[in-house]
Amino acid sequence: MSWVAGNRGQDARATRARREAAIGCCILAVVAATAAAQTTQGKLKVNVTANGRAASATMDVLAAGDRAALASGDAGRAVDVPAGAYELRVVLTEAIDRPVLSRSGIVVEAGRETAVDVDFEVGRVTLMCGGAGYEADAKARIRRPGAPGWLPEVRCGEEFLISGGTYETEIVAGAGRDRVVFPVRRIQVMGGATQALRLEAP
Repeated sequence: MSWVAGNRGQDARATRARREAAIGCCILAVVAATAAAQTTQGKLKVNVTANGRAASATMDVLAAGDRAALASGDAGRAVDVPAGAYELRVVLTEAIDRPVLSRSGIVVEAGRETAVDVDFEVGRVTLMCGGAGYEADAKARIRRPGAPGWLPEVRCGEEFLISGGTYETEIVAGAGRDRVVFPVRRIQVMGGATQALRLEAP
């Protein structure tokens, strides 16, 4: 083998070695960056119940004193957040009035999962609708006294969740031209209790 050919072979091997070394450095940099991120990140999981029973809810994670959510999601699923102190805003989506509870001073540690339990004290209510002039599968609608709008309609005879308090109620029967609304009366919902409340149409 000539001196030129041998020199070319050595140059090729050197170039390949430099390329492999550069790739190795890139891989190490990525691994190091990933490890660094993992050491500064933690997980936060919020378990939500209503009167002690699992319930559907959403959550927002906010940095202390900040109104913008750093992370959001469904309760019961862990979210990744940097280590630090946070505030929580939890919405009980299973209740028709979607009550909100806030928690502050939640500390998330790097590399660990922090679990927070939030329990809503709400009423579990079934409205038993009675009276003449409407079909058995009538619905009812509810609102706080003086509120400009009604909460989502509920079906008579079916349980729903709602915050405790005083409400105005109406029975709604039929649809379209046959729709009939019967103003009924006020009801009192007890937070933390299960109630069957009777509504009588005139």
